[in-house]
Amino acid sequence: MNLQVKPWAWLGGIIGVSCAALWQFGAWETLERSAYNTLVRSQDLPIFPEQQWDDRVVVIAIDEPSIETYGRFPWERSYYTDLLTNLSFAPPAAIGFDVIFSEPTEYDAAFAEEMMFGGNVAIAQAIRKNLEPIEVLPAFTEVTKLGHIVARPDPDSIIREGISYIGDFPSLSVAMLEIYRDTLDLTISAPEEELEGIFFDLPNPIAAGKEKLHTLNWKRPSADFPTYSFSDVASGNLDPEIFANKLVLIGITATGFDPLQTPFELTPPSSAVYLHAVMLDNFLTDSFLRRSPQWLTLSGLLLLAPTAMFVLTPLNLRGRLFVLALTFGGWWGICLLSLGYGQWLLPAIAPIGTILLSGMALQFYEQYEKQELMNLFARHVSPEMAEVIWQRKEEIFTKGQLEPQELTATVLFSDIRGFTKISEHFPPNELLPWLNDYLHEMTQCIVSHGGIVDKYIGDGIMAVFGVPFARETEAEIQKDAIQAIASSLEMHKKLKPLNKSLAAKGLPQIEIGVGIHTGKVVAGTVGGQERLSYSVVGDTVNTSSRLESLNKKISEKRSRPYNIVLSAATFDLIQSHYNTDALGKMPIRGRNEPMTLYTVTSPRNQA
Repeated sequence: MNLQVKPWAWLGGIIGVSCAALWQFGAWETLERSAYNTLVRSQDLPIFPEQQWDDRVVVIAIDEPSIETYGRFPWERSYYTDLLTNLSFAPPAAIGFDVIFSEPTEYDAAFAEEMMFGGNVAIAQAIRKNLEPIEVLPAFTEVTKLGHIVARPDPDSIIREGISYIGDFPSLSVAMLEIYRDTLDLTISAPEEELEGIFFDLPNPIAAGKEKLHTLNWKRPSADFPTYSFSDVASGNLDPEIFANKLVLIGITATGFDPLQTPFELTPPSSAVYLHAVMLDNFLTDSFLRRSPQWLTLSGLLLLAPTAMFVLTPLNLRGRLFVLALTFGGWWGICLLSLGYGQWLLPAIAPIGTILLSGMALQFYEQYEKQELMNLFARHVSPEMAEVIWQRKEEIFTKGQLEPQELTATVLFSDIRGFTKISEHFPPNELLPWLNDYLHEMTQCIVSHGGIVDKYIGDGIMAVFGVPFARETEAEIQKDAIQAIASSLEMHKKLKPLNKSLAAKGLPQIEIGVGIHTGKVVAGTVGGQERLSYSVVGDTVNTSSRLESLNKKISEKRSRPYNIVLSAATFDLIQSHYNTDALGKMPIRGRNEPMTLYTVTSPRNQA
């Protein structure tokens, strides 16, 4: 059984596999990162709930005023001791230092004692590229929790993912949350309504050498976190109650130190301490962005391309553009709503790109298919017929070739009387222009009546009426025969001005003979893969050719207004439209019985 696979299925499958492979190998990432920026920034649209940072997260900034107060950074550690002392009057739930303490100083003992007294401090530990940690002073590690401060910016320098664990080593934000959780576990007297919404889930460690990644939800610019100057807090200029039960991050924000680019802050950038603030916020509010599973994305892309092609195939170009625009806008809206209301970061560009590539591939394929189809009929049909052939291509076009068909058609043969003798006395450089002028005029007569020029055979023309689409009614077959007669009469008519022009140039004049027969033909592509042409074959073709060759013999016996010989089969179809004369029965080469033949004298309305 011959099962034909539709182009939308196999071509869509190729596009789907290609787009899924591009996703697998990260080729969509650059565009998806840009989409992430736009989608995240769109959360402040009025249609979405207002996004705010969790008010439990506070930043104490080592900013320009603090550097002016305490001098060049890094500072002596007594300043940090003063800071912790002032904070101890209204203890924060957890304190995180986004500052590296790797070199010993004379102030370490006092600083370590203050951290031990508070029992709520986590400090940063830097990690080398080979994942080896840079050692923190033992005096500090004994009284604090350690957290890494590794950040992995994307190629465009924007941070979109945070790392909660490298193996079993937590980030600074996770270390602070562990302290905060321990503090909450000790809280037994708070009213129940105050405890609602303060509990959160912490991630589990991951295998050694692996990184646990979380897609960050940049709800707002990082500058919107409550931020206070280090010098104001350390000097006691601020009420410590501001920081009571808060998660306090301490890090440098002065220009030129530890920059961080976010979807909201590119130039100038933000500061790295806010990465840990966003991690804290997203953990506390369970608002990290969720991504669809890899297998689901790949499956979706695989199915999306053939589905898109199936929808687009029946539409014209305008309809396709409308559907594409509607699809792009609709999917972008879904991505926006999914992010704004569900914290789902869906692939935005890969599906749109897959649909666009599907539409482009379909358009290019159809253009190629149309070109191949039109190549088979090049200059052989009228523009109107060419358009009809394209619109109905599915009826005849299969696997790059026209499907063989048995059709009822009317075949017309014509040639120039005495062409051999003319060509013998004609210079070659004049013969072909003379012949081409004739063929051009005759071809126009044929195609203007819906015929197809099958081929040129020297000075001869073979034309067919009734292809490439099967005629399903007797009326359609009759119309083809009538059109064939009409074109042959017009060919004779066109010879008069053509011969007048040729005579003025001193060139030979032309007389033609035409043979017409109606019957069964087999139509399809003929030739090898390198060169195909559309043609018809069969007994009807042979008979029509032999009728044409009888014109010379008949003209010698009787005078006729038109050198046209037609079979009884054609006569039966056109007799109500044209006046005819019977030529009698004549033997036809290749046939056992003589055929009754006719000639046309005039249209009925001119009788």
